Amino acid sequence: MNKTILAIVAIVILGIGSYYVGTVLNSGKKVGSNDAETGTAAVQPERKPEIYGKIKSIVGNEVVITKTDSSVDPTANMSQSEKQKYMQSLDEAERLKLKETILNATLGDVKVVMTVGMPMSKKVAQGPEAETVAGSLADLKVGGVVSVWLDASKTDRNVAEFVKIAFVN
Repeated sequence: MNKTILAIVAIVILGIGSYYVGTVLNSGKKVGSNDAETGTAAVQPERKPEIYGKIKSIVGNEVVITKTDSSVDPTANMSQSEKQKYMQSLDEAERLKLKETILNATLGDVKVVMTVGMPMSKKVAQGPEAETVAGSLADLKVGGVVSVWLDASKTDRNVAEFVKIAFVN
């Protein structure tokens, strides 16, 4: 009789423990993280990205980016709404020419560590009104264009805090 009661109590305790570990501990989300279930993109930082450029190579979680010289970008010092208005005033050919000009003005290569679970977003179409969804490390491709916000607490190396992946045909 005592063994039966002891076995039932042990099963109940194990059941409660597994419920707690499986639901309560794993239910919390880091603020700003990607929501893979809904595809909702994380909110990007308010400041301008420290790195903007084209991905040159990817080895593991280290990405080499050819940094673009933003001084050739006429929209570099514009607010988001001013930039959007300016880009909408251009036709498709002018927008593509501007992007090509900006991407060809480079400042050299920089290596950035991309951590697993880091918040990322990606554009799903061309243009200022294009939808932005959650991104992942798998979305990074050689030749792709990214904006990278660096983690200021890491001073010994470049570790990404947030990455925005541009739409590339």
